Amino acid sequence: MKVEAYIVCWNEEEILPFTLDHYSQFCDRIVVLDNYSDDSSFDIASKYPKVHIEQWHGLQEEDEDGNLKPVFDERAQIRIKEQCFLAFGEGADWVIIVDADEFYYHPNMREKLEEYMNAGINYPLVEGFEMISKYFPKHDGGLLVDKVKTGWKEPGMDKRCIFDPRVGLGSQLCFGSHGMYMREDLAVESSEAEIKLLHYKELSVDHLISRRKELLARRSKHNAQEGLCDHWAQTPEHIREAFEKDLAEAIEVI
Repeated sequence: MKVEAYIVCWNEEEILPFTLDHYSQFCDRIVVLDNYSDDSSFDIASKYPKVHIEQWHGLQEEDEDGNLKPVFDERAQIRIKEQCFLAFGEGADWVIIVDADEFYYHPNMREKLEEYMNAGINYPLVEGFEMISKYFPKHDGGLLVDKVKTGWKEPGMDKRCIFDPRVGLGSQLCFGSHGMYMREDLAVESSEAEIKLLHYKELSVDHLISRRKELLARRSKHNAQEGLCDHWAQTPEHIREAFEKDLAEAIEVI
């Protein structure tokens, strides 16, 4: 059985070591889809033996001075996620497509995927969670799933971007990759929701504020016009208030 992970990356130097540690446990090959990061993401990824780096261009727009700059546009994100395993894959039995802060988790992930494969399951159900931590964890060799275990159930993160690639050939992602539209003629076999998708976005309030500011500066005009990713524009005060509420109400997830 061969498992491939595709990780979309732009300036993820803080969380990327945790991401690559996590997927290196049960994946045979990891493709980092780097959108020309200008931090140390490329250097970090290069140190992992299972990692293959592919750099890709999204969209560019003119800034106030008339210079072209890369932007975050949901249409480009969907396109790279739909095409990545076709363009860069090597014939895997399972494909996992994630952002750098998304961790598919099962205590015995590889064994569970092999069980699914033998049972004819090709598009497993997933249970999604938003994870939260008061402090950004230190990367000291431990896994993030062992350091940050609290969060809350978030149906919007029930993202089924883990599948047999032969099924994925007939799929189309929707906004935010929160779901797939499947061709009706495909023989899709699902499972119980035994795999969790842990979204490690809220790793300290300072990290959350800083990351949203960074992403907001890169949002495309199309995304802004369509109201996509409006949460990036929340004020630091609003973010802090919501974070403290989330932290107080968080429960143990794993």
